[in-house]
Amino acid sequence: MELDRRRRIRRTISRVLLLTSRRKRKRVWERPKSSHWWEVTVPTFGDDQWLENFRLRKGTFDYICSHVRPFLEPSPSPVIPNRSISVEKTVAIALYKLAHVAEYKLVGNQFGVHKSSVHNCFMLFAWHLFMQWEMNASNSLRKKKLKK
Repeated sequence: MELDRRRRIRRTISRVLLLTSRRKRKRVWERPKSSHWWEVTVPTFGDDQWLENFRLRKGTFDYICSHVRPFLEPSPSPVIPNRSISVEKTVAIALYKLAHVAEYKLVGNQFGVHKSSVHNCFMLFAWHLFMQWEMNASNSLRKKKLKK
């Protein structure tokens, strides 16, 4: 009888511990960020303001975007639909980072994205430029060899 009582007490304690130790469901939250500067202010910039903020003119920015579009076009994300960064915003983030040598957090606040997104945009843009440079260099070497 004493043994049964101890077993019931142990089972009760283990059930209580099991019920109280269950993990709470994690909630995904996001700190609200404002991309007002990129979406509202930047489209009103003239060439002088483009030079001041990005160190190039709007026409050059558009040329770069058209050149890198096939490589930086966002693919649909099954995890977070409709949350990818456009080619223009990716290029702008990378150029702004290069122009101002600011921290990822500051650039992210300016564009309304997380600092890890700034890092990803910057690295993707820089990697693409490096790959283009490498391809152009190897093509020019081949052309020189063919001329000889």
